[in-house]
Amino acid sequence: MARERLLDILNAGTDRPLTAVVAPPGAGKSVVLAAWVRERCPAAAWVSCEELDSDPVVFWGHIGAALRAAQGDRWLDVVELLGEPDPDLMVVVDSLLRGLEEEPAVLVLDDVHVARDAGPLVSRLVERLPAGSRVVTGSRGDPPFALHRLRADGRCLEVREAELRLTPDEVDGLVNALGVNLSPDASRVLADRTDGWVAGVQMAAIALRTEPDPDRFLAEFSGSVRIVSDFLVEEVLARQSEVVQRFLLHTSVLDQLEPGACAAVTGHDDAAAFLRRLETSALFVVPTGNETYRYHQLFRDMLRYQLRATSLDGAQDAHRRAAEWYESQRSFAPALSHLLAAGRVDRAYEVLQEVLGPVFMRGGATAVRALVTAMSSGDPTLDAGRMVTIGSALVIAGALTSGGAWLDRAQRQAGDLDDEGRRRLTVARAHLAAERGEAGLTLELLEGVIPQPADDDTVIVAPFFEIHPRGWLHDFVGARHAAARTRTLRSLGAVYDEIMVGGALSWAVCVEGSLREAEALAEKALATGEELGLHDHPALIEPLRTRGRLCFERGDLQGAETALERSVMLGEKCRPSLALVSAAALARVWVSEGRLTDAAELTTAARSFLPSDVESPLFTLLDGLDARIALLQGDADRAAAITERLAPSTRRGRLEARMHLAQRGPHAALTVLERCEPATPREQVDLLTLRARSEVDLHSSNADASLASAVDAARLHGFPFAIAEELIPLAPRLRAILHSEPLYDFANAVLGLLDRVVPLAEPSRQVALVDPLTSRELVVLRYLESRLTTSEIGNELYVSVNTVRTHAKAVYRKLGVGSRRDAVAEARRLGIR
Repeated sequence: MARERLLDILNAGTDRPLTAVVAPPGAGKSVVLAAWVRERCPAAAWVSCEELDSDPVVFWGHIGAALRAAQGDRWLDVVELLGEPDPDLMVVVDSLLRGLEEEPAVLVLDDVHVARDAGPLVSRLVERLPAGSRVVTGSRGDPPFALHRLRADGRCLEVREAELRLTPDEVDGLVNALGVNLSPDASRVLADRTDGWVAGVQMAAIALRTEPDPDRFLAEFSGSVRIVSDFLVEEVLARQSEVVQRFLLHTSVLDQLEPGACAAVTGHDDAAAFLRRLETSALFVVPTGNETYRYHQLFRDMLRYQLRATSLDGAQDAHRRAAEWYESQRSFAPALSHLLAAGRVDRAYEVLQEVLGPVFMRGGATAVRALVTAMSSGDPTLDAGRMVTIGSALVIAGALTSGGAWLDRAQRQAGDLDDEGRRRLTVARAHLAAERGEAGLTLELLEGVIPQPADDDTVIVAPFFEIHPRGWLHDFVGARHAAARTRTLRSLGAVYDEIMVGGALSWAVCVEGSLREAEALAEKALATGEELGLHDHPALIEPLRTRGRLCFERGDLQGAETALERSVMLGEKCRPSLALVSAAALARVWVSEGRLTDAAELTTAARSFLPSDVESPLFTLLDGLDARIALLQGDADRAAAITERLAPSTRRGRLEARMHLAQRGPHAALTVLERCEPATPREQVDLLTLRARSEVDLHSSNADASLASAVDAARLHGFPFAIAEELIPLAPRLRAILHSEPLYDFANAVLGLLDRVVPLAEPSRQVALVDPLTSRELVVLRYLESRLTTSEIGNELYVSVNTVRTHAKAVYRKLGVGSRRDAVAEARRLGIR
């Protein structure tokens, strides 16, 4: 129904930064704003606020998305800022203001009262809004920011309930549209009785369809919200048959009206037909999909209130039936919500504990997060077992800080737990420690834990949590034994047995040097994941990392980068310790590609995956990388400072030998190498190649023999790239040694890598930059010209958001710009494609 007078009023606020449309629910705010945008301001950016917008980050994220949808590429920098892990919203608002200075825009915020905590920053935006731009809000009360200054300055247009009230002519138009014909006098009476409240007129019109005495009905009808609410009960609900009333009341407990759930709570086998009849009767049923609906919110709230008021037992029984149905459908998040609403809190925690493992296996951390959200109203503080359950769920979901807090509380009440409960608590704490990279604490907690046949899945997985820390500590025998113990316990299915256990073991044996076994385990895990459709499951982190490392050892740096970037992406939000190891492996690939700045930035980012105060061998892994990067960048002092912080080890010895060689000290390098004892075949190859380099620098008669020893060790264990990369300066001598006997596969592989001039680099052909863009950076640059966000670019390239950001920063640095738009412009100016 056209309401041109209101559209004209809204148009009158063009020269004011704020237009506030304020009225009670059902006054037609959203409809009028939508009509104004559609007919008078189609370029406006529209945000419909929801409960989630009470979180300011979510709220401003929706604003950024709306501006991008309405006006395209020019807002991508704002969207990028909002994609940061902890965005500075003040910076976001100031960035918005700068963009609006360049080109004005209109932003419509409907139901802004929901965004309770966004008020101060919205005030900042409105009060500093450049000329030509405006913010239009719709809310049930005054917007959640101060209006007095804007009112005093005449900079605010307010449209209130009085302006939104339907005129008699508009009432007549609305009831006619709903199939009711009233005389002009009757329309005036209805307008008076309802005070022009749109929802009240609509409700009255529905009742008037079957009203034998319209005049009496209108005479008794009141326009206050209270009377309209009473009317809903007395004149809409009460006029339905008992069967329809029972259906409406009992199905009101459902957020989503789907035939199966409705049948479960009402006992009606023909629920689908029943829902269709409700829709055609305009009984406040809104279609949401194929045979699925929801009640209008006000109508649903009234029904729920009536159900509780008339029969609390009936309400709880409806929730119980709904819970049973959702549980039978293995839709556990709504099942938990209904169990809590039914007062069956203990059962809700039982179900949560029972399904944690299976839900994670099927849906990963995201699915477990939905379970935790569903349990938000279930108080865990009354029982230590509940604390263990919710803490364990939070850790599985990747919320380590919150999960750790609940597990700490449970530990203080551990005396209230039985033996099975204490095992659950211990394994949950070990899981938390593993996710935080605390190898020693993980193994200390798990020592002596023996899962029993009756234990649930969260205890059965105890040996699995040993595999990672034992591998980090180079206890490869222990890692194998832990994996073997998983096979003596109850099988938890292919995701656990083949992907999780097989993937974790694949990385341990890869580091150990058993590359063929590692490849078999990793590829089997990845093939199983593909068969099960687990494309984004965190269980794939380690087999992907193993694949990437094996590609690296063969010299397939592109294949390594692809697998490792995906591994980091899958782990950075929910499996931080595993993501750190993958990031370190990826940084090592970038070192070989000559991308030292990118590698250094990645190791810095990887450190933030874990709390800085934990004791973890994974930090040593990053320290070793940082020292090598510093040495390759020519910063010998920084490399030495980092190396001195490392405990005596083969890693430290290799770094010291490299520093001595860089400073033309082969004698000192040999002295250091003599003290090193390799723990893995890769370390052995590294030590032998460094020894060979030292012998050559000394012009020793043993140089060729040392080179041959390094080649033999690398051939034995399958490390062609280690030889080619380390000994590329000695390529002529290395080729001579390889050609001194009949060529074999390994020799051909090394010769092929030498011919490709390792490390590979592809400078731009279009322009002679001082620091050319790599092939990967050129790909990212092409995506920067698109409308895709950083997250969307990552999805397209199958890499993590952090990786895209690292590439983008490198592009900005090399082009000498500071933003995405400037990078695109500069690349076009220089002819880079």
